[in-house]
Amino acid sequence: MSSCCLSERQAIAWSLAMSSSFVGSLYLVPLRWRRLHRDEPAHVRARFVAVAAATSASLWAFAVVTRSGECFGGLARALGASDSSQCCVKSQQVAAGPFEVAKATIASLALTASLYLGQIAASATVALRFGIGPRRVRWPSTVAVRNLLVGPVSEEIVFRACMVPLLLEAGFSLPRAVFVSPLFFGVAHLHHLKRHIVEDRMSVAVALAHTALQFAYTTLFGIFTAFLFVRTAHLAAAVASHVFCNYAGLPDLGFLWPPAKRDLRWLSARDRAAAVFLHSHKPALLAAYGFGILLFALSLFPLTGPTLFASPFWPPPRSSSGDSSACKKTPLRPVAPGSLLFMPSS
Repeated sequence: MSSCCLSERQAIAWSLAMSSSFVGSLYLVPLRWRRLHRDEPAHVRARFVAVAAATSASLWAFAVVTRSGECFGGLARALGASDSSQCCVKSQQVAAGPFEVAKATIASLALTASLYLGQIAASATVALRFGIGPRRVRWPSTVAVRNLLVGPVSEEIVFRACMVPLLLEAGFSLPRAVFVSPLFFGVAHLHHLKRHIVEDRMSVAVALAHTALQFAYTTLFGIFTAFLFVRTAHLAAAVASHVFCNYAGLPDLGFLWPPAKRDLRWLSARDRAAAVFLHSHKPALLAAYGFGILLFALSLFPLTGPTLFASPFWPPPRSSSGDSSACKKTPLRPVAPGSLLFMPSS
């Protein structure tokens, strides 16, 4: 195909529509359930139905806009090919068998865990010294299913698997698509401002600060998972990282402040002793965090590289002649992103 199916404005409009429908579906839940606390099982189950409908609508819109993946001439050019017949990734090369999915999942979890190395070290030390284990998740409680299954899977389908290919098809470069698509993800979390004020009874200033922080870290997280998606071509990589972060939460940096300056009255005596111990080992924990960040930086590209994953979004470097050997052998067209999770191994 010689021309893009989408303009940049159209891709942004479709991405906004997907984001808006995803958030808006939560407000279509009947009022009798929306009045309940967000963790009430009836409210959570109603949201499951709403999110499933919004996710299905995004997949339908993606199929319609891209003609079920047939329209990817712009995507081929975004990857450096002069026309779609020069895209150097065979559909058979994007394997989605159990081994490939497991490989993408392990690489994703290893990278994500490296950023939590300090927290992992702190948790292990506290568990061994004070017998305080990690928080337990009641499974399959509705809240756990929401946080560790429905939320990560639905959000990654809409904000990564649907939006990133649309932006690439519209002519966005890979870096632009990776950095722009998470903005829709961050904006989708701004509606929490109302919850902070109404349900959590925060002042407007505090609620704005919380919402701004949430926008910042969800956008940064979205950049990372979008990168994982385009590098590995496996949505499983993005979902695995999302599940890990939802379980672990933001890194706990409470050890940076002296216990005397923190309100620890609500903690048990054992937890207070653990807080004092962690603060006394602040240099070691900071070193663990620093080493984890270094490990992340050094491993980011090797663990997601073309030697491990044949991604149609991030093709291997070309030879000096301008064409890869694969291109010379067989004319190929881009892979439909919607098929990446379901394609059999070669």
